[in-house]
Amino acid sequence: MKRNGFTLVELLASLTILGILMVITVPNVVGILTQNREKTYNEDARKMISTAKYKMIGNNGIVKPGISGGKSQCIVMSLGYLDNSEYENPPNGGMYSRAESYVIVKRVASKYEFYARLVEDLDAKDGATSTGNNLFGVDATIENELEKGVEAGKVSSINLNVNMESINKSYFESKFNCQVIANYYNTKIYEDFCYDKAGKMTTNCCKKEDGTVEACT
Repeated sequence: MKRNGFTLVELLASLTILGILMVITVPNVVGILTQNREKTYNEDARKMISTAKYKMIGNNGIVKPGISGGKSQCIVMSLGYLDNSEYENPPNGGMYSRAESYVIVKRVASKYEFYARLVEDLDAKDGATSTGNNLFGVDATIENELEKGVEAGKVSSINLNVNMESINKSYFESKFNCQVIANYYNTKIYEDFCYDKAGKMTTNCCKKEDGTVEACT
């Protein structure tokens, strides 16, 4: 007699095999997706460094860090300054933070070192207000480590925003052991901004005879 369909034993056996396959394959798929997200963060962070290098070469208005009194100088370039339009598709569907993401250019002996911090704000999806508590990406990492493929993950807010007066250079000087001489935090040229004696950025700036810029007295 011809049978139609499966017996209960056959059905249970098929479901068991399917379950085993899912146990094996699902973690692998999740792992691949995680690796792809980490790869995207690393690639975008390296792209930020490449953009910073291009800006330094092509814009004579950008201050080049040197060595002063035996101490390394550095400059800060935020993602908002570097060109946010190149970074519109973060891997987790949020938005890259224009202020929390930046490149540090530090002079060490006769060469420059480049560090990149790239932060995706998952709370900023669909224009929602950020809480600063759901940030993922790559923390400040030197270029050659990014090329090796550093692990991406949750990062903490450093409480920066696009309000120039709120940015305190002491954070960068402490973290990167350098003297910050310029901070590029939006699309305006650096002469618009400088540091006052308290270490806060100000728009009341004057250019000195040697071409550098400081707060007007």
